[in-house]
Amino acid sequence: MSERTTTDDVTGQVVDLRARIANLQATERALQAIMTQATKISDVLEVQAELTKVRGEIEEATAQKQHLEQQAAYSTLTARFGLQPEAAVTVAQDKFDPGAEVDRATANLVEILQGLATAGIWFGIVWLPILIALAIVGIVAWLILRRRLPGRVPDGWTGPGEPPQAPSEPSAPAAA
Repeated sequence: MSERTTTDDVTGQVVDLRARIANLQATERALQAIMTQATKISDVLEVQAELTKVRGEIEEATAQKQHLEQQAAYSTLTARFGLQPEAAVTVAQDKFDPGAEVDRATANLVEILQGLATAGIWFGIVWLPILIALAIVGIVAWLILRRRLPGRVPDGWTGPGEPPQAPSEPSAPAAA
């Protein structure tokens, strides 16, 4: 069995608002006294602006206090009681169902084939162009390096040992 109870005590907030309202009203009376003694227009305007601000704060605090008092007057206590749900017990199925096994095997086969098709599509669209571009760059680089490297092996040489060297100077006919 579970139990949950929620309440909000607003009494302290009402007391705080009453004290705040009393302080604001005292400030308002002091400002009104200053207003009666003000002689300059700038002083009158400053005091009037401050009086307006204090009056607004008094009205706001009074409205909050009234709201909290109404809330306390109509407050309710909510209690909920209920039983904890019992854990579900699953019973193993003793019977063999070949039809269900065929369905599950077919579903798994379809999932595997869909996965392979997805992989093939991704390979063909994403990886194959990248691999072709890399192969082309690699072949071009290999051809350039092969032509520029010294000691190049003559075409057609496949045997062991040193490759045959081309004569560096033409040989002169032997003089008799």
